[in-house]
Amino acid sequence: MRLVFDILVTLAMIASLTLYFRGVRSTKARVYEPIAFAAGWLTIFAALVGPMDTLSDVLFAVHMTQHELLMIVAAPLIVIGRPMIYGLWGLSPSARANVLAITRAPAVLKTWRAITGPVVVLIVHAIVLWAWHIPFAFEGALHNETIHAVQHLMFFVTAALFWWAIIQGRYGRLGYGVAVFFVFATAMHTSILGALLFFAHGRWYPSYHSMEDQQLAGLIMWIPSGLIFIVAGLALFAAWLGESERRAKASSFTTLLMLLLFCACANEYRGDRIAEARQLTGGEPERGKTAIQRYGCGTCHTIPGVPGAKATVGPPLDQIGVRTYLAGHLINTPANLMKWIRAPQSIDPKSAMPDMFVTERDGRDIAAYLYTLK
Repeated sequence: MRLVFDILVTLAMIASLTLYFRGVRSTKARVYEPIAFAAGWLTIFAALVGPMDTLSDVLFAVHMTQHELLMIVAAPLIVIGRPMIYGLWGLSPSARANVLAITRAPAVLKTWRAITGPVVVLIVHAIVLWAWHIPFAFEGALHNETIHAVQHLMFFVTAALFWWAIIQGRYGRLGYGVAVFFVFATAMHTSILGALLFFAHGRWYPSYHSMEDQQLAGLIMWIPSGLIFIVAGLALFAAWLGESERRAKASSFTTLLMLLLFCACANEYRGDRIAEARQLTGGEPERGKTAIQRYGCGTCHTIPGVPGAKATVGPPLDQIGVRTYLAGHLINTPANLMKWIRAPQSIDPKSAMPDMFVTERDGRDIAAYLYTLK
């Protein structure tokens, strides 16, 4: 029976690699992806076919190494290789169309989302791992090759789904920060199981006769495997920090871009206002700003853009360019504004605004500047 399973594993590896590399030739794969996929399959082959599988019957530590290779080495390597993408492209066009039609069915998509949800894969993988280490289940696998194959398959599949959610599924539902939590959570519960095996007062599995062998097996699950999870978690944490930094830089760049755009729009808008003010009054706004200072208008009024013009004796002149009336009753037209600037007493003798004997040119320039205040 073992020979049959060895042949099946070998055939599955050959078929999978053939289909995968056909797909790689049809698409543009990242260099590391086919390398990772091939390394993953070689790890499976080393774990399940040959001396390691034979020794696993008599040495618990070797058996534990076999399981760890399947779950924390082969599974993530194969996931990194993106086998579903390249395997799909390895099919003929008609077969690929049929597979796509099936996988895009709502029921299939819903099922896939359910079984690859991060919480689901964490819990399912943990249940599978702990359940198979219950003595009667583990012993059953040791004495029945079919059950043993099912055990290995469940270890690998649930681990692959876990690593897929962490590595490939993070952009949809699992961010780097959450991925770090799930990796460390898995490291924690596997380390606890390893520690229980290591510190146990008796043998868990009668088929293995040495307590030292059980302790070594527990140590393998506890320390080396835990270290791999910690390294993966730290790598994800570093990626999380890098992504946060990139987002911050992108946000800063976006803010800067928006600021520049705002400034450009503001300058364009100001340019339009200046051109409009010149057209309405025949004056020059910049000269008007200087004239306002020269005539001391800022001693009574607050006038935006004019240094020192922050007085509150008279009304503020901000947005005077869009007001309907001047002095409360005079319709705001260029002619009326220039007349009010030059001779306010002739319009309203009771006004507190004195005649400053403003020249016609200065009146036009001052009016031009005031019309830019909108």
